[in-house]
Formats: sequence, C-alpha cells, structure tokens
Amino acid sequence: MKLPSFLLVGSLVANAVLLTWWLAPDRASAALTAHNSSTRAPTTAAPSLTPRAAPSALTPAALREHLTSLGLPPAAVTALVRARLYAPHDARRRELLTAASQSLPWWKFAKRPPTYDSSIHLTPAERKELHDLEAEARAATLATLGPVPLDPTGSIAARYAFLSPEKAVLLDALEQDYRNLNSELRDELGRVRTTADREREKLLETERQRDLAVLLSPAEREILDQHTSPTATRLASRMLAFQATEEEYRALYAIQKSFEQHFTLPASPASGSRVPSIDSQPEFTKQIRATLGETRFADWESSTQTHVQALAQLAVVNNLPPTAVREVNALLAAAAASSWTLVNDDARPTEQRAAALAQLAAATRTQVAAKLGPDVTEKYLRDVFWIDLMANGGGVQLTGGSISMRSVAPITRPAAPPAPTTPGK
Repeated sequence: MKLPSFLLVGSLVANAVLLTWWLAPDRASAALTAHNSSTRAPTTAAPSLTPRAAPSALTPAALREHLTSLGLPPAAVTALVRARLYAPHDARRRELLTAASQSLPWWKFAKRPPTYDSSIHLTPAERKELHDLEAEARAATLATLGPVPLDPTGSIAARYAFLSPEKAVLLDALEQDYRNLNSELRDELGRVRTTADREREKLLETERQRDLAVLLSPAEREILDQHTSPTATRLASRMLAFQATEEEYRALYAIQKSFEQHFTLPASPASGSRVPSIDSQPEFTKQIRATLGETRFADWESSTQTHVQALAQLAVVNNLPPTAVREVNALLAAAAASSWTLVNDDARPTEQRAAALAQLAAATRTQVAAKLGPDVTEKYLRDVFWIDLMANGGGVQLTGGSISMRSVAPITRPAAPPAPTTPGK
C-alpha cells in the first residue's frame, strides 16, 4: 500500500527529530549496535563504533556516507545531514527568540497572526548573527548535499520555473543573501538617508547585479527581470485582469519598460512617488494599440476597471474557466452600454426608463449567476456597485478605466427644517 505524500513527509520529519536525538555522542554506539543486530543476518558481525567514529564527531560529508552505509532511505539521510548543518542556526535562533519573548509583555504575543515574524524583536546585531549562520548553513548544504534538499517542497523551483531546479535554488540563495544585506544596511542607516547612504545602497545593488550576471545567462536574466523587476510588479495586477498571453506580456513589458525609462520612474513601485500612467501618454497608448489590435486593446483599457480586476481575482481563487471570465466581462459591458442608452433616452417618460433599467439590472444579475454560480456571483457583485445604481434608475458608461454615471431623474433632497426661534424674539 502506497502512503500519501503528506504522511511520508510527516514520517521523515519525525524520523529526523528522533535520529537527531539518536546521534548524540552518549547514545550513538548503543543505538547503532542495536540497529545492526536487528537488521543484519546473525552470521554478520555488527561493526563496533569507536568514540572517534561517533556520528556527532563526523563531518557532514562523512555522516552522509555513514548513514547511507546503514541502509537508511536517501530522504532520511538528507534530512538528518541537513538538520546537522542547520543545527547551530536553529539553536541560536531559538535562544535569541526565547530571550526576546521573555523580556516583552505577554500581550505582544497573545494574538499574533501565523505570519508574524518574531525576529523584529531582535537587535540589528542579533539579526545579522542569524543571517550569517543561515548563510553558512546554506552554503554547507549546497556543498554537501547539492541544491535540491534546500527546496524539499518544490516551491522555489515553481517560483523560478524558467530555470533548472538546481539553479533555482542557487538564485533563491543569492536573493536571500542580498535581502539580508539590505536589511542590515537599513538597520544601520536608519530612516534618514544621506547622499553617501544612497551611494552605499546603489553599490549593493550593483554587486547584486554582478552576481546575477555570473549565475544566469543573458536569456535567463531577461526572463527574471520580466518576472520580478519593479516594471513587472507594476504590470502584475493588470496582467491578471487582462489575461495576457506570454507573447502579449513580453510585448507590453517592453513598452512599459520604455515608458518608465522615458519618465525615469522610481526603482520601487512602493516608493510613494507620484508617476504618470502609461494610459495617459498618447505615444505609448498608440504603441499598445498597434501591438494588441483593436479587440485586445479594448480588453487592455477595461482591465483597470474595478469589477474586471475583482472577477480576475475570483477566477483564480475559484478556478473559473477563462471563457466564463470573458463572457461575464462582455455581458457587463453590454449591460452598461444599454443602461447608458436608456438613461439618455429623453423621449421616453422617466418612469418607463427607470422600470427598464431595473429590469436590466435584474436580468444582468441572473445572467451573471448562470455563468458564475450563486456563491461567486454574490461575492463578485459587491464590487460591481453600479448594478445597484442601475436597479434604482441609473445608467453607467464604461470608458477605458473610467465610469460615468447618470440618473433618469435628479435626486431631490428634503427641505431643511426651519431654524428654531428663540422665545421673546
């Protein structure tokens, strides 16, 4: 019977914990003797293990060979050696975090979320110490076991799917080292940046780029930039709503990159600086239209609409087919166009237009539910606020990323009550 993968992983973790205890110097000889006597034939003498050969005294490479010679599964051998290599970092991290938590009020830890990073309570020097220990353990793991054990779940390989699994782990290690260096530099510089401080930050980025050039080929560097650069970050949310093909994305990335160089946008999208939108620049809009064609250019323009972006996110969470997303977007675009025609048809009485708009809103809700299902529709239509406006006699016009709204009748406000009078006056 084949065990499920999660049971196998749990078993390996449990084995790693038990075998780490087992590798202690005062237990190694007795445990190995018992293991050999139970797993080998009676005619085979169990080899004696002198104190010099105790597992705790072996180098990581020798420990790997020794555990392999005992017949342990390769995954268990890898887990044990990796645990040995990371033991100094893990022990020191536990020590520092325990000391930090004991020195703080209990309520600071009472309702922390699962993603809470306790290391924020450490001093800059303590964080640097842990960064150095982690870098040493990672380098030793790469040298002893290769890169794959550093990505046991495959998440790193998935993040850098354009690279081999081995190179993906090396890239992740490089990026982690520079994140640590940047964190240490921020701790050192504080909030106020001088010209000299900015030069140090630029130097660190120059070193990072040089290391990337050594690790990756020019083609791999180009793909990395397309996936992780500030330009890619700016495009990411819009690409989800636009549902770009790989060819479309590459073309749009090149135009966006040219636009950013033309206007010298900040290196980080989170810098807070106000920057122009590419949609506000006719020269670049013309390039996008020529690249995509009229039909896809219309999709590009509507990809900034709130309801289009909301549906794209729901599609990922609920595994909606692309055809359903396109059909719902087209349905809403048609409903908006019809509402705008109705609301501006001054030849019809107000009551008739209001009733027709209410019917259009109800029909649109029904059609959306037929495409998405009732549960997803309920969540989705919360972001399509103008459906409620339509149901109350309003019309909308969707133009690119903007929305125009109009009601069939002006909203009348009740007259203000008269001001109270003072007796005797």
